[in-house]
Amino acid sequence: RKPSTVAAPSPTPPASDGYVMGSAKFLASWVVKGLGVARDIINVSDTAVALGTDLTMRTARAGFAVSRAGITATTSAFERVVPAPLNPVPLVTKGVDFTVQRIQDATVGSVRFTQRFIRASLKATSSALSSMGAQQGEVLRVIGKLTRKEEMAEAAHAIACMVNNYFRLPKEDISLLDLFMAARTFSNIQKQCRSSKGIPGHALDLNSMPMVGRFMRFAMCAYGAVTLKALGSIPITSTIVSNKAAILYVTGIGPEDILDCNWTGSIYNPAWYLARDTQTRSIVLVFRGTSCVEDVMTDLVCEGVPCKIPALATESNPEGKGYAHMGFLRSATTMCEKLLPVVQKALAENPDHRLIVTGHSLGAAVAVMVTLLWVPVAPEIHCYAYAEPCTLSKDLAVVAQQYVTALLHGDDLVPRFGLGTFLDLKAVLVRLCGDKVLREADCHEAMETLKKEEMVNSKLYPAGVLLYVHPEDSDDPVTDSPDAPLPRNAAAVTTSSSSSSSSSSSSSSSASCTTPVGSESRCTTPGNTNGHSPPTPTSARSPMRPVSPTSATRSTVWVVETEDFEELVLTNSMFSAHMPHKYLNVLKWLPQPAPTTPIACTATRSAASFF
Repeated sequence: RKPSTVAAPSPTPPASDGYVMGSAKFLASWVVKGLGVARDIINVSDTAVALGTDLTMRTARAGFAVSRAGITATTSAFERVVPAPLNPVPLVTKGVDFTVQRIQDATVGSVRFTQRFIRASLKATSSALSSMGAQQGEVLRVIGKLTRKEEMAEAAHAIACMVNNYFRLPKEDISLLDLFMAARTFSNIQKQCRSSKGIPGHALDLNSMPMVGRFMRFAMCAYGAVTLKALGSIPITSTIVSNKAAILYVTGIGPEDILDCNWTGSIYNPAWYLARDTQTRSIVLVFRGTSCVEDVMTDLVCEGVPCKIPALATESNPEGKGYAHMGFLRSATTMCEKLLPVVQKALAENPDHRLIVTGHSLGAAVAVMVTLLWVPVAPEIHCYAYAEPCTLSKDLAVVAQQYVTALLHGDDLVPRFGLGTFLDLKAVLVRLCGDKVLREADCHEAMETLKKEEMVNSKLYPAGVLLYVHPEDSDDPVTDSPDAPLPRNAAAVTTSSSSSSSSSSSSSSSASCTTPVGSESRCTTPGNTNGHSPPTPTSARSPMRPVSPTSATRSTVWVVETEDFEELVLTNSMFSAHMPHKYLNVLKWLPQPAPTTPIACTATRSAASFF
């Protein structure tokens, strides 16, 4: 008989090597993320320790200063009552003052030692975690994934790193009062230098540049009906409540001319609308300026990053290499991919129209970048930028003049504010706090010294042909209120100019104007076949106030150089000059282009012919 056989149990199949490796990688990634979170917490703690101890030292100095001031006042009072040889109180108070001074030094010294010891320990721990693969910003990345706002988390991380790297004062003994006094000194230096130097450019008559005023209306409409009413550009009693109705009111186009829109902005994705302007035969793409937290974050991601813009290639720079504002470049890249099909469709349906891109503030910067990126596919494109921020490095900003026309108002902070100009300002204020000789020196000598030794950081600049409007020229004193609502039919508003009064009076008889109800004014001037003519320089160099606001001349702007915007100008109007209603005030004396006239454009046409 054959022996019975028992089947041996089949062995368990071995685990797959891929499964093991995948699990190990997954576990390692979570360990690294945990280390990154720990590193972020340590970095935040380091910043908190630095700020807390700095505040403690400044508070201690202020408290001891008050105490010593009281002791000094008491000493002086007793010395006035009783002569010093017979009065022992001054000797006692002086001893107390000396003791208080030593206690202050000991207190501040101990706080400083504690700060340095704790920060050194935290930095050593952070370096150890970095060597183990921990990355900064992991907390924000996790929050971004949980909230599905990863781009916003990345922007917040970039802003946090920038603040941590650049926004700390190099000296601990500088108080806020010292910084304020240094800022006042620097403001006086700038004022003296500017008043004697004047505007380094030449004057132009805006009567020859109607396009600047026309597309400004489209740019400001992107803020919507509520904002325009709040700024007084639309009567507060008006029944206009929708953004589209506001566009129709301010620009005079018809409802069918609003082709597409998106009023909801997000990080690197500003709000926009697309319209057709039959008056200039243009397809107008408008980007909204800063209006929400996401837009502010886009503005603050302001470090310059390397870029290549083929449209700005030259013989010395055949690839168009340079630097661009990180937030604006990323926004423009996103909008180009999203809006190119929409714009191409609009141009295909309107073959006799050209493409205009415009915006105010953030919208102006995005409009500039989109224009430059779209030049290869739309050679006749042109951009009208209002209050354009610092966008490109200097060489690219100058070359962009053939595609961009920028209008800048007064001492507007935004066209001058960038990371480089901020670092320059910080260095200047620190220098003025500690250099009494420089504070008391001649203004011109002080400015030359500061520019040579402190204002040396790399900067970004507003791009294009820069048209500067003096604030006293843009606020019309003849009208009852400089912030009065805009006229509905802007083409009916005349532009007064003492230099052209005779020519305007002679041509008024040959110009026929009709104003249909509810539409843009229709004006036709013989001899102006294309709606605009090249600007004519009126002077090579003019003083700071070439146009008096009480005179009849209100149609003059100044073509300035790119380097004129390489420093922050500290004035009382640096913030208010950026507001949309300040730019809209210029519309009260800007002319409008002749309606329904074709505008021939070529890729090699100069920017002056687009004015």
